[in-house]
Amino acid sequence: MLALSESIIMKHAAELNARRRQLAMTSNHGQDDRRWLQDVESFIDEVIETSGGHVKNSPELLRAARWMIGSATAQFALPGMHGTVISDAA
Repeated sequence: MLALSESIIMKHAAELNARRRQLAMTSNHGQDDRRWLQDVESFIDEVIETSGGHVKNSPELLRAARWMIGSATAQFALPGMHGTVISDAA
């Protein structure tokens, strides 16, 4: 399951990066990452889960998918986030 999730994330990396960059630029002066975190959860629900990734069945797989998304988009993390995405949001 994790390999499938990683493949999906890499396939959508450009889109994820564009969205994170856009949200970082429009955030509350670089202080609010909530919209990005919501986007991550939506991506997991709408793309990974529907593609058969089923990461939501396991807290470990879900955490790993969030980490992979964070790593793929780390260059656009808001100041203070240091590339970290989410540990257990949602």
